[in-house]
Amino acid sequence: MGSVLRAMVALCGLVLVFVISSCGTSEANGNVERVGPVEAVRLISKGDHAVIDLRPPRDYAAAHVAGAVNIDASASDFDDRVVELDERVTYLVYAASKSQSAPAADEMVRLGVDRVVDAGSFGLLALAGAELAD
Repeated sequence: MGSVLRAMVALCGLVLVFVISSCGTSEANGNVERVGPVEAVRLISKGDHAVIDLRPPRDYAAAHVAGAVNIDASASDFDDRVVELDERVTYLVYAASKSQSAPAADEMVRLGVDRVVDAGSFGLLALAGAELAD
């Protein structure tokens, strides 16, 4: 019985972390909005945001959000590709994890993109129901 209880407590803790990260938003530098996966899926479905997958091309090729373009945040030409973006557009970005998407989103703002929404992790977006490309 003790191991079942420990497993339930661990699962509840994991769910709590997911709920907290899904609900909160904050802004960095006044221009990056951090949203959880459920809100990100809602924003994507509205169609008002250009979606950018920040993962390496091999991950993008394996699976990505429908309509997303790939700009690899770890590539040497990331800054060059970002400065070519239309700064009047609102971009929703995601990566393999929030710890990878957050610095890339902040860098996009530093490079002149006015509106960036950081949706965090591709995996959580997929679990939240984001439409994936065929």
